[in-house]
Amino acid sequence: MRQLFIKENQRNNQRLTVRDTRGQILYLIEGRWGRKDDIVSLQTIQGTECLQAKQVKLSPLPIFEITAQDENVGVIRKHPGLFGIRDSYFTLHPHRWVITGDFEELYFTAYKNNDLIMECEKIQKNSSDYFELVVEQDEDIQLCSLITVLLDHYARKKNEEEQADCPTDDAYNLGFLNNIHCSILYPQEKQPRIKMK
Repeated sequence: MRQLFIKENQRNNQRLTVRDTRGQILYLIEGRWGRKDDIVSLQTIQGTECLQAKQVKLSPLPIFEITAQDENVGVIRKHPGLFGIRDSYFTLHPHRWVITGDFEELYFTAYKNNDLIMECEKIQKNSSDYFELVVEQDEDIQLCSLITVLLDHYARKKNEEEQADCPTDDAYNLGFLNNIHCSILYPQEKQPRIKMK
């Protein structure tokens, strides 16, 4: 069993580092995702590519193909919940992994049959956001790290869409480069007076 931490690079938000418990960088994850044909790759520190995920379907139920040295490793697919009984979930074929959890809060697990493959949770450490992964087998570390990053993107995208739907301020910027702002003033409602006897 291995404990790992994935952290976004503060200078480059398209590069993430996978570290062990001593803080040593094991892998780099780079690329773009969220659009059709976008690619995310997992590399060693020396720059050797280990795995690559390509988004082949752009929809609320995305599909990613994972390859290693141009050989197909698997396909990650999102599935809708089943008749309100279960939330949406992901599968990895042909490995027969099922990934379930709370993708908005970013806590999820991957199982093959009844065997735990990994557990992932978003945590705060040293005032930074990290993913804490516990991976049962060393040979699954690369695949689990890449899957975690793909699932994080969809949770973040959903949160950004929700924030865009709920504006928090009624101020409008009327200038292109200057600081002119206009605020809407709402009239206060007249409240009925209560007569005391």
